[in-house]
Amino acid sequence: MKNWLAILRRRKLGATLLALTILAIGGSAAVFLPSTYRSLATVLVDQQEISDDNGGGETGYADHRLQILTKRVLSGENLNIIAKDIGLFKDTEAYQNGKLTHNALRGFRKNINMEMINTEVVDSKTRFKVDATIALDISYIGKDPLITQR
Repeated sequence: MKNWLAILRRRKLGATLLALTILAIGGSAAVFLPSTYRSLATVLVDQQEISDDNGGGETGYADHRLQILTKRVLSGENLNIIAKDIGLFKDTEAYQNGKLTHNALRGFRKNINMEMINTEVVDSKTRFKVDATIALDISYIGKDPLITQR
């Protein structure tokens, strides 16, 4: 224990400078980096609505339906409607002929994240453990808290 205290006494100046440097970098990053806000919605999959007639089992059918939903949400037409409804792009440069430009759509899609939530369940017919999709998280990251919240 005495050795550690002796080392700390000898290196006090260096340790203090290192701590102050790290504190200054962290503080300046917090002050100068722009604020970002995240809005999240979770869509639950109701297993009762999924029938066994659809081939591929319940899990495959749910995954397929969620992939279709993902494509619909991220379609250019749907994103145009959403952007107009919430007033996402206030500048007119983002619009061309009343629709979002390709670059604006690409930026909008980049800020949307969709992630399937899976869990391990026991199949009622085979009694084997299988992965089942139980929900879909849809999130949007933006710089304006009011628009991001919508």
